[in-house]
Amino acid sequence: MKRIFRIATKSGNIDLNITKAVSIKSPKKMFCLEEMKDGNYRLTWSDSLVANFSEIDGFEIIREDFDNE
Repeated sequence: MKRIFRIATKSGNIDLNITKAVSIKSPKKMFCLEEMKDGNYRLTWSDSLVANFSEIDGFEIIREDFDNE
């Protein structure tokens, strides 16, 4: 299985290859993406946020711009 965290920018996409995914037991909801020594990325999340990685279909980043009035 190939997992990629995609960041869309105006000049193109930045794909971060996720080779490890780890769930930790924590009552606090958390999500962390970190670069490893080999240049790939590890995704870590708390089980209170998502119990099982197979439940995650993908990621989306939503940006809302507000005009200063």
